[in-house]
Amino acid sequence: MNNTELTIATIPKKGYIARCEAVGQPNRVKPELVQNQAKALLLSDAETCQKIQNLKADGELKQLEMFSNAGLLHERLMSNEFQAVIIDTELANAEGLKLIKAIRTGQTLASSDIAILSLASEATKQLLGFNVLMDVQGLIVQPVNIEVLEKQIKTAVAMRFKLKPNAAYDLVPTMLNSAASVNLQSACLSN
Repeated sequence: MNNTELTIATIPKKGYIARCEAVGQPNRVKPELVQNQAKALLLSDAETCQKIQNLKADGELKQLEMFSNAGLLHERLMSNEFQAVIIDTELANAEGLKLIKAIRTGQTLASSDIAILSLASEATKQLLGFNVLMDVQGLIVQPVNIEVLEKQIKTAVAMRFKLKPNAAYDLVPTMLNSAASVNLQSACLSN
């Protein structure tokens, strides 16, 4: 059975144009089965990892692996068996922010479009702006609630987005506090 129609139209002073259009039919493909629990990695300081480990002792979030060392996290990311990464944005020397940027720009062995959640003690305007610019799927505010964390991981994994060109991610500053003061100073000088 032919599922296309050919339409030929006349355009004045230009000639003919042919357009092939598909005839609409319902999609009969079954949707993919959604995995019950997504596998996720967490990078934070040792104290936060221990707190979350104590909270998840009840058997929830079995698929969450925690690291307090970025090098070990990089090694684990190579396996590509994880659907989400939770990164503490308050690590020393903006290490967490730099890791988010490195993932999005393809400088790690993780897939650039992996779901990323940021972890912070408070939601600041600078952090929210960074999350939007770096296509971060969510923000987890401490103290962590295990049920909420599990829902946020599932939601982040289910989200679909289109990656921007690397140049767009490269322009995003990782030193949030200093970038905000520089922008404020330049705005004041221009007035």
